[in-house]
Amino acid sequence: MLNKRFLPIVLLTTVLAVVALAGYLLPEDADTAEPVRIAMKNAGGPVVFEHSKHVEWTDSCQSCHHDMLSGAKEPMACNDCHGLVMTEDFTAAHQQTFSADSCAVCHHYQPGKQDWGHAAHAEDFGIDCVTCHHADTDIEPEPSNCADCHEAGAAPSKNAFEAGVPPTLADAVHNKCASCHGDWFDLKARGCSKCHFDAVPEGREKKERLHTNMETMTCKACHEQAPDKLIPGRMQAHHASCMGCHSEVGAGPRTQQDCRQCHM
Repeated sequence: MLNKRFLPIVLLTTVLAVVALAGYLLPEDADTAEPVRIAMKNAGGPVVFEHSKHVEWTDSCQSCHHDMLSGAKEPMACNDCHGLVMTEDFTAAHQQTFSADSCAVCHHYQPGKQDWGHAAHAEDFGIDCVTCHHADTDIEPEPSNCADCHEAGAAPSKNAFEAGVPPTLADAVHNKCASCHGDWFDLKARGCSKCHFDAVPEGREKKERLHTNMETMTCKACHEQAPDKLIPGRMQAHHASCMGCHSEVGAGPRTQQDCRQCHM
């Protein structure tokens, strides 16, 4: 039985331990957009990830948040994708909760044949030629094929135009189309199908692809594997990312024998 004279010491020690643990796990500033530490629970023992330190050691958020490589402006939490069960509920919910910029992380969308409709714009809508073609005859004496001057084949870069240097075909056409169809471009990746067919591998069933929404394309349209086999689970994703980076720099936990350096 605990001696009463030690009770204040035990209570004080407990309070200090709780305060210390809270100070270690909680962000230093609640208004800070970037987390300082992230506590991750798992079967192998909890991991406290020092986010702020890793930010100092890397050149870009994209080193870990690969969703940003596909155009996402804000990084998604790792566990938003990894570790989730691919049920029908998740499939329906993620179309509403995920950023439109993040679609290309899983949907490796490749725009195919353009179907923008020259005749429709010129005849049905009464659009004058110089609305799309250069009105300056020094640049374009008469309406011609855009690809005659603008390099085709390159993906949209969103780079600022440089005087005297023709932008790529994708940049030029996107800039021109956006002047009238800004609402389509506001949809980000989900708006691509407004002008492009969905490119699917040859030999697969060619379902109706014109003006389909990208989010209706299922993984099975191109993959034989089930979705839960395509996206790495939480453990596999973290292990591959963490140990892969540590192996590159030759420091920190990077082998299957270094578990205790991360797991408590």
